[in-house]
Amino acid sequence: MEKPLAIIELSNSAIKLIVGVFLNDQPLVIYRTSIMLEGEIYQGNILNREGLINKIQRLKNIQDKEIKLKLSISDVVLVLPPLGFTVYQNEKITNVVSPTSLIEPLDIQNVISLVKRENLKPGLTYIDIVPDAFFTDDGNAYFKPPIGVKSNSLQIKAKIHTLPLRLVDDYTSLIIDSGLRPRRLIVSSYASGGLINNQLPDLNNYLLLDMGEDMTTLSLFGEKQIYDTTYFFKGFKDLRRYVANKLGIALEEAHKLINLYGLNNFTNSFKPVIASANNNGQESNVYLSSLNVAIKEYLDSYYDEILKAMNTLLKNYGDDVRRFPLVIIGGLSYLDGIKDFFMERFASNDKVIFFVPKVIGARDATLTSLLGALVIASSYLGTLSEEEARVSKITRVARK
Repeated sequence: MEKPLAIIELSNSAIKLIVGVFLNDQPLVIYRTSIMLEGEIYQGNILNREGLINKIQRLKNIQDKEIKLKLSISDVVLVLPPLGFTVYQNEKITNVVSPTSLIEPLDIQNVISLVKRENLKPGLTYIDIVPDAFFTDDGNAYFKPPIGVKSNSLQIKAKIHTLPLRLVDDYTSLIIDSGLRPRRLIVSSYASGGLINNQLPDLNNYLLLDMGEDMTTLSLFGEKQIYDTTYFFKGFKDLRRYVANKLGIALEEAHKLINLYGLNNFTNSFKPVIASANNNGQESNVYLSSLNVAIKEYLDSYYDEILKAMNTLLKNYGDDVRRFPLVIIGGLSYLDGIKDFFMERFASNDKVIFFVPKVIGARDATLTSLLGALVIASSYLGTLSEEEARVSKITRVARK
């Protein structure tokens, strides 16, 4: 059995960690946990470094007596936010060095190094080089390194993933200062696509909508490869704030009501009271219909923001791209009633898929990027970080 991989993601709202393996072409989660954040990160910017370090260090040694598991983690795959994420297309060719003309690992390294020498815009840094295909001089294409194949030359067509250098330095140094080693970096949008490609193998072209806690991301995938991403800072947390302000109730009460009732589309003459509000000392009833109005108002505004993001993302592509299947993930995708809301508004798309991972121990759309990073880091789906992050030790806690 493969050694487990530790995958960690830092968002505005939480630190998430999974430990798992990729077995029989499927991710399998051994352990998952999360630590809520309280303003340590805002819109991708690290505001409280020491606070984050203290919380990350709690994940280095995990002992869960309930499931009798002990984990010691030293290396991690780090999932990075897609803030400033840019994808470039590139191709290079090199001569095969072996006198027998058989392609060796050195030839793979040589052609990749040619791609890596490409000058980037100032302020950007490489995250990964993802091959579309390798080509030999007879014109044959290979989707994995063609080690042992006879050819005088080796060509690669690849996508270069980049992020702002400052963001990468901030996140990687944070992990290092917490006593962990980031052995591979993967952008969250690309990572999510890795899981979708694995679990929906017949879906080649699609738009991926990630409706997170604080941020919404929209990405374009063609032939299972990510081409572009855009985002805006709005999500589930903003819905709770809007409902709380609209109804004059506490944020915690809004959270409870949204999770309990969702967007209720039923209409009848009965108007149940679901809470009480206090506006300037005046007590008033909160009705289910009022909650529905507030949620729908927010979703209408949110939908407009999504359309703006979609127009920005797809402005350089053909109209047929706008009809690509829409795959929806993220915490807001679990809101009762939201499925009908989006199915109606995106009726022109070929499909609207509310994706839930079919992963034992992690059937949770909010974990899509971490699960996808597990798939990618366990496969030849990137070239800059050949050594995957490993869990250094995993043992069962002895029974008492």
